[in-house]
Amino acid sequence: EVNGFYSTRTNPPLGTESFGEARLGAQIKALGLRWNAAGVFGITSRAPKTGFSMGFTYDWDAFSPVK
Repeated sequence: EVNGFYSTRTNPPLGTESFGEARLGAQIKALGLRWNAAGVFGITSRAPKTGFSMGFTYDWDAFSPVK
């Protein structure tokens, strides 16, 4: 994934400058959960150079049809 935004201003105020980062990750299903992890890489000068992201998801049937 590549995500961010571009500022068209020549001298943008703080917080409105261009920002972008790329993520490369994977997702596996184990122990009844979906686990995901990704490496994060900054592609603009204001973005962090590198990083790591991880998390998990639990799926359940919150709404099931009435029989």
